[in-house]
Amino acid sequence: MHFTRHVRAIGGATFVFEQQQSNSASLDVSQSIAIGCDPVLCPKDHVQDYGIFKTQRLQAPSLLSESDLEHVDIWLLTHGHDDHLDEFGLEKILKGKQSSIIVAHPGVEKLLTKALKQTSTSFGDRQVHWLSPQQEVEFEDLNGFHVKIRAVHAFHGKSKFFGSILPRGNGNGYLVELKEVYGKNSHTPSSSNQDVITSSNSSTRFYVTGDHVFNEENILQDTNELFSAPLDFIITNGGEATVERIPYGIGSLLHLVMGPITNGETHIRAMHERIRPKQTFVVHHGTFQHYPQTYTRETFEVSSGIKVLFAGDDVEV
Repeated sequence: MHFTRHVRAIGGATFVFEQQQSNSASLDVSQSIAIGCDPVLCPKDHVQDYGIFKTQRLQAPSLLSESDLEHVDIWLLTHGHDDHLDEFGLEKILKGKQSSIIVAHPGVEKLLTKALKQTSTSFGDRQVHWLSPQQEVEFEDLNGFHVKIRAVHAFHGKSKFFGSILPRGNGNGYLVELKEVYGKNSHTPSSSNQDVITSSNSSTRFYVTGDHVFNEENILQDTNELFSAPLDFIITNGGEATVERIPYGIGSLLHLVMGPITNGETHIRAMHERIRPKQTFVVHHGTFQHYPQTYTRETFEVSSGIKVLFAGDDVEV
């Protein structure tokens, strides 16, 4: 068997990871899985109103077609902020296949009912798993893959306290583990199938940070999970987002106290050095006005193992 895996950046925090298994001789795809994260798909120049401040989208999302992302099998939703799930992203989920699975932080429920004016939080009667940090869900056979997803803390500030100042601020990061499975009922989602064998030859393990500021205190509660096995890659939200756009000088004062509310270049370097994944990919930068730190393809030297992804980039991992 031959397997490929890649990450495609859509823009903002939105990305999709896909892994495919194919016959080595014919290269016909035998099984595949797609995991998407935080679909924010509003057009360029769209203004999001957070109540405490407004922010404009500066870059358009990069979609391959009108139906792009409708094949996603699992959606990871990290927290309840509009720049991680908007009405356009919700519409994309609802247009996707009915069998898609939602894994979300409980704060997303408030986003759905308040900001997005939804009367239901079932995502069109899909399978929804509401996970708080240090909870997990496992699928023994999803499209021929054993999938384990564990929620870890994502503190939207330099500490849990400062992250909690933001409405619906603190949320989830996710540790995702995939292994190919063999056995009966293949390709059938199940939480109780005992007749499967997992293969470590095509296993993948990655960490999605969500809106998190890396420091030793902020990973303390999740150290065991983060270091329990090697990571193939990390996808982190950069841009060093800030609350400085809150008017009347309040934002500037809060920023002096709180600092950035997502990772910046310094945090990303420190995180990569501390956790030591094979690769780190940076998304969530340059997309909205409140992501002030911008990057080029040369921001991180090639030897660092850190790569900035721009909307439309598709990289093999």
